[in-house]
Amino acid sequence: MLTLTPTELLAWRGFLHAHDTLWKALDAELTAHDLNLPAYELLTTLEEAGSQGCV
Repeated sequence: MLTLTPTELLAWRGFLHAHDTLWKALDAELTAHDLNLPAYELLTTLEEAGSQGCV
C-alpha cells in the first residue's frame, strides 16, 4: 500500500477538495442549460473532432 507523507496527504486532500468544488460548480452551471458534465464532455470531444471525425 502506498504511504503518503503528511505534506503529500495534505496536497492530495487539497486536490480532491478542489476537484469536488470545481465539479459541483461546473455541473450547476451546465444544469442551468439542461446539460451535465458527461454530455458537455461528449459535445466538446465531437466539436474537437470536426467534420472529419478525427481528434
